[in-house]
Amino acid sequence: MSAVIPSWSEPGRAHLVASSASAWLIAGMGQQGQLDLALSVAKAALCLSETAHTTGVPCDQCDSCHQFDLKTHADLKVIVPEVLGLETGWPLESTAARDVEKKRRKPGQDIRVEAVRDLIAFTQLTPSGPHPLVVVVHPTERLNVVSANTLLKTLEEPPGQTRFILTTQAESRVLPTIKSRCLIHRMARPSDTDAKAWLLDHQVPEAQAEPLLRAAGGQVQTAMALHEAGWTAERWSGLPAALRAGHVQALSDLAMPEVVSVLQKVCHDALSLAQGGAPRYFEAANFPKAMHPWRLSQWAKALTDTARHAQHPYHAGLMLDALVSQAQRALQP
Repeated sequence: MSAVIPSWSEPGRAHLVASSASAWLIAGMGQQGQLDLALSVAKAALCLSETAHTTGVPCDQCDSCHQFDLKTHADLKVIVPEVLGLETGWPLESTAARDVEKKRRKPGQDIRVEAVRDLIAFTQLTPSGPHPLVVVVHPTERLNVVSANTLLKTLEEPPGQTRFILTTQAESRVLPTIKSRCLIHRMARPSDTDAKAWLLDHQVPEAQAEPLLRAAGGQVQTAMALHEAGWTAERWSGLPAALRAGHVQALSDLAMPEVVSVLQKVCHDALSLAQGGAPRYFEAANFPKAMHPWRLSQWAKALTDTARHAQHPYHAGLMLDALVSQAQRALQP
């Protein structure tokens, strides 16, 4: 069955399906459901029901929709980072799948050039059905320099029977040359009321919805991911105090990239408060008074450096100890 598209993703969906443009870029700030919308558009574009191409809603009954749900549609290619492919079940490029399965290397966070070459080979095929081939790339900013330039040539001269649906969670990081070859659909950001209602509809307790939305910077799908990962309002609000006390266990269950991301949020709000601003992710009461701006700015720079190699820590335990000690020093009044 089709994923339920939230209300803020609905405007423009029918236009995306009916459009004759060869390439669209679905853009939004952070996780706003870009992949869900792209897949919904792709499914409707391939649907055998004529109403799907006017309403933008796939029928979920035809042979094409059935193949789409099984992730085996011959006229569809979905390109995502290997880590996300393993999470969502979308097939990886054959060489990557073999290497990851045999543990020759870890799954990558970027979209590798081999996946783009596989995509280009796919675009040379003849559609098996009455509609053009569809390619989904998510998120486009995860293309590295080589893979982005490899894709660019195909976007410049798209095959006549291929539709490209690209997405981005950080439009500023997409190459201008790729953006210039796409029509851009910018997703509306949900209101706080809509976002909270969506979380409640997905079984997030009412007492947790608003604090988790704040923790996610207003990004509703990130808030949902925090809930599914076991974060609670109490654990989140107590994090600055736990770091100030040097409690390593406050972050010990997280992967290193998540640790760095959480620390950057703590650092952002602490620095904002120290300079007379307002916090974004926490409440002001979660922090001590009279924090040192210079010390916090040095911490922010250190975290930026750490984020560049957080995927490959030399020793996760030692790195976590060092990061918590760093936070403890920075948060002292």
